Amino acid sequence: MLSPDLPDAIDKLTDAYAGIVGIDNFALSCESIQIVPIPDQPDWLSEVATEFKQLDAAADAWQQDRGEIWSPVILAFQDYFSIFSGVAKTLDPSASNDVDLWINVLSETLLPQANKSLAATQGAEKELEQRMSAFSAVLPEMDKSIADGWNALANEEQQMLQLTEQLGELVNTVQGLGSKITSDAIASDKGIAQSAVTMLYAAGAAGAQASIPIVGLVIAVISIGKSFYDMIEDDNQLIATMNQINAIKGQLSNEALGLALTKSTLQTLYSIEEQYLALRDALPGLVDLWVTQQSKIEDAIDALKAGAQPNQYLDLMTLPQAFIAWQSINTFVAQLLKTDITVGQPVTIDISQAQIRPTFPTLAGN
Repeated sequence: MLSPDLPDAIDKLTDAYAGIVGIDNFALSCESIQIVPIPDQPDWLSEVATEFKQLDAAADAWQQDRGEIWSPVILAFQDYFSIFSGVAKTLDPSASNDVDLWINVLSETLLPQANKSLAATQGAEKELEQRMSAFSAVLPEMDKSIADGWNALANEEQQMLQLTEQLGELVNTVQGLGSKITSDAIASDKGIAQSAVTMLYAAGAAGAQASIPIVGLVIAVISIGKSFYDMIEDDNQLIATMNQINAIKGQLSNEALGLALTKSTLQTLYSIEEQYLALRDALPGLVDLWVTQQSKIEDAIDALKAGAQPNQYLDLMTLPQAFIAWQSINTFVAQLLKTDITVGQPVTIDISQAQIRPTFPTLAGN
């Protein structure tokens, strides 16, 4: 049949969209991190500050180029459906058994558009890999910079490890409470919201009053049909974890605390990165989809040239069924375009106060 498997195509499109949103979330976290100058700044911190600036620049570039990457992927489906529907509505192999006519239609109409859709998706895949590499190249360098400071504070290593583990557990719990983007969610009328969740390590201070280089970071969490704040405001597990973190913080020197918080921030970035890297096969999957469509059309042309009759060739006889499949895919693509991920109510998880609150309480009350 001259169409992809419908559930498989929907899954590939959903994964690709979720991957794009995942990179959006990662970029938001990168842009949220600021290094605060502190007295007697350790050597490792200046390198980390430079590397955070590189992440911020990569995030800015992603925000600017995102549309140029995702739009061609969507247009590839819309443009192909437009051409395919014209063929399916005007030609019927049971009524028109003209071999030359079908060869011409397949060669001059469907195949060129399949080639264009494939090329557009391959171009988007290449651009996406470049943007992802800009992020991924920085994280290992930052890891090395932090390791230098970590080794110098070996006497506090156990407490630092405990702190990073607890902070990691807190972040994982918060992320786990969020929703996942699914094809059902896209097809439904339920609102999809992206909430900026500030993980506040401590109250911010600068200059002589500063004691830690990073006061927190922002992670983006998806919620569907419900405010994320409403989902977590009374979460006792989160509060208990924050109390454990504060107990460990009190055992660390300022330098060890700053180092552990910086290390935890890096680990959080790795965690967010893993989420979208898990979906890095999404665009290659769509490339494979178009390669398969291209091959099916070429096979049909070759078969007709070899003597097959249109009214006996299965992929042409099932053109009406293929049209229905493409119609369903096009409907889902239209739903993807309409999917409006709204800005959800921002939430602050204030670790030092073991408190969960709206970031802007006056707005929350309105």
